Amino acid sequence: MLSKFAGAYIFYILLWVGTLGFPLVTLQVFPHVASADSLLQREAIIGSLCFIAISGVLFVAIGIFSSSVTRSQLVAGMLSFTALFVAIVGGAQVGLLAERSADLNNWMSSVVNYLQIFQHLDDFSRGIIDSRPFFYYLSTGLTLLGVSTLVIEAKA
Repeated sequence: MLSKFAGAYIFYILLWVGTLGFPLVTLQVFPHVASADSLLQREAIIGSLCFIAISGVLFVAIGIFSSSVTRSQLVAGMLSFTALFVAIVGGAQVGLLAERSADLNNWMSSVVNYLQIFQHLDDFSRGIIDSRPFFYYLSTGLTLLGVSTLVIEAKA
């Protein structure tokens, strides 16, 4: 299971490696942008790349878990898409409901805000690198890989 994850994660990272050249191309084509420093902030670029790398652990683990639950690649793909959609968009919608609802406890509101992927993306893209999202993505990804291993062993 770990080699399947490693292969998928390396492929995921390789897909994003091409974006590393965009800031360099922007500097070459639009040199006046470098003086403005609004588009090419190092903190934002580094934070965004960290978010892509760390969130990829969870996203790839969701895909591997989905493929371990079913034999059909089509069903696994649909299950992965649905799970990622719920995790990303559903978390944002629950966060909006938590902000509007005065009935939720303070700790419940903080838990909902902790699980919002868009909030993590916003923080990382501003250059704010916090350890809590690292723990969240790594622990959830490893948990899904462990459950995937148990599912595969139960089928055998």
